[in-house]
Amino acid sequence: MKRNIYKFLMSGVFLLLFMGISTSCDPLGIEPTTQVDEGRFWLNPQLARSYVNNFYFWTPAGAGDTFQSEQWSDNCQGNAEQDWNTYRQESFNKRQYDENNGIIGFSAPWSDSYKKVYNVNLGIEKINSSSALSENLKNQLLAESYFFRAFVYFDMIKYWGAVPYVSKALTIDDNTYLPQNKREEIFDNILSDLTESVKFFDAYGGTPDVGMVNRNVATAYISRVALYAANAADASAKNLYTDDPAGLFKFEKNAQHYYQISYN
Repeated sequence: MKRNIYKFLMSGVFLLLFMGISTSCDPLGIEPTTQVDEGRFWLNPQLARSYVNNFYFWTPAGAGDTFQSEQWSDNCQGNAEQDWNTYRQESFNKRQYDENNGIIGFSAPWSDSYKKVYNVNLGIEKINSSSALSENLKNQLLAESYFFRAFVYFDMIKYWGAVPYVSKALTIDDNTYLPQNKREEIFDNILSDLTESVKFFDAYGGTPDVGMVNRNVATAYISRVALYAANAADASAKNLYTDDPAGLFKFEKNAQHYYQISYN
């Protein structure tokens, strides 16, 4: 299966281009008070901080305040009478929904997730290359960015198990018809991002404000993700994934490998 994520990236690219055009081509030569072009955006510590702050508005699709998606959360609770015997929503359990358009009362996470991935990847690249941000601020922003990329992919892997993994901000010149990565690869990439997050928090050395992601959050998330990976590896070892001709759900590492990561 290949999914075209091109159209989900274009909105972000268009916005950035628009910001540049609307400022650099001002015929009156007057600096706007409500916009800033991309080139100068990443030279401003406050704007860079606000860009990463936007990630905090993201919530996992697998949980919701109206139980619309609770069947994907640890509560495993459906929201209609016909689901109460199985504690799963019938439409989700039988995959009777469109990943792009969702169903009544539910907005599917596919397009939104790749918009988030693009935003994180762009942030990581721009923060890394900025010459105006202090090393301390860079470390904190990168620590949070790597955490949120893991956060998004962890949500996606619970929906589809195997999805295309993108680790850079794709442009219109890149191939956007991407194949699925193996489930093991995605879990390993998530754990790698969380490990990077911990490293950047260690380099940062400060104390984030209350409510913000910190080293302890990233470390706890490593343990949580590793437990999910261990369960998937165990299912692979028991050959429970029978309808998998491409081997996307096949694990090379055993469950104990991931249990050890979680324990550590």
